[in-house]
Amino acid sequence: MSAKIKGLVDEYDGANAASPTWIAGRGRPLAPCEFRYHLASFLDGFYLDPSGRRRRDRLVDAPDLTGDERFDALVGAIGEHLCRRWRLGPAPLWTDEPGRFLRMPWFLGPERMKPFFLAESPSAYRRRFIFTEMEPLRRARTPRDAMWWHAEEIRTGMTPLPEEVVSTESVDETEQPYAMAM
Repeated sequence: MSAKIKGLVDEYDGANAASPTWIAGRGRPLAPCEFRYHLASFLDGFYLDPSGRRRRDRLVDAPDLTGDERFDALVGAIGEHLCRRWRLGPAPLWTDEPGRFLRMPWFLGPERMKPFFLAESPSAYRRRFIFTEMEPLRRARTPRDAMWWHAEEIRTGMTPLPEEVVSTESVDETEQPYAMAM
């Protein structure tokens, strides 16, 4: 890893960006712009970290419920989706808490996109009645693995050169010291 990238990883390893507990506003709902800022910082650190183990560690601590049903469900979906999407093992138990699910559907986009969202939403979102695009946590720093390129090809028609597809490291589940959902 280059010194520049290592510096960026270290910058995001601080307590402020280490786990989803700070994304959830420590028990209070965040303003939408504040949430997007913190989530973007968290995701950049998550994506820059090459270690599946450290990525997994960022998701272990349970964020407090805020009382905002949509917000709490979205944070649960993000935690579960990151574990599934990046093959980090089973989602942490906190993502299955009853307060992490919606009773009514929530579409994260315009009305005309509902059919696409119904078909494309990742399972971590869909099972919470949250409907979004296929790659909802896409950022410029997202590793461009085969799944990323698949979504990009559907969206834009772009296909990668073989050297543009990165491999992702999965976590060995036998070494995990935490309680996980089955």
